[in-house]
Amino acid sequence: MKKRKDDALSLHNPRLLCASYYAFLAVIGTILIDAFLFLIGFEQILPVFLAVALAGFIACVFGFLFGKRIVHCPRPYPLKVFLYGFLMVFAAMPFYDFLFLYFLKEYDTYFSIVPHSPDWMSIYFFVLRNSIIIVGWWLAILSGFAAVYLRGHLVYIILHSEMEQRDFRLKRKTISRQKRL
Repeated sequence: MKKRKDDALSLHNPRLLCASYYAFLAVIGTILIDAFLFLIGFEQILPVFLAVALAGFIACVFGFLFGKRIVHCPRPYPLKVFLYGFLMVFAAMPFYDFLFLYFLKEYDTYFSIVPHSPDWMSIYFFVLRNSIIIVGWWLAILSGFAAVYLRGHLVYIILHSEMEQRDFRLKRKTISRQKRL
């Protein structure tokens, strides 16, 4: 029995696709989370624009780093791709929290939330631990499912739209050539 060739393995820019996909999801997710927290009465720690830019940047970078592994994963791919998406969140969390604290230093009133310590490393590990406990697990699971959707459906939609465009161009060329003859 002959194996069928997987079209997803021939996608030319998997890193660009994955970076833009995860940046888009991060921007939408950050806006929704900020709106939800604002509606239930939480005060904004970072301005919305800064939070959206930070989440989009980190998601774009890590989407770029994991993009080739996610999109070019051979069959059977669902479990591997899910794990790549899952691990991508846990790889990105330390960098996100570090940049979050870096931008948060302008808003000193919010450091009363964490235990009083002059040591920035203890504050960093406190924020990292709490962000993994509160947000990290469900975000990692959602990222894993998003990676499976990207590899299983979105890549094929993009590939088929490219083929349809190419077929349309060829058809248009042959029609114009026949008119000239």
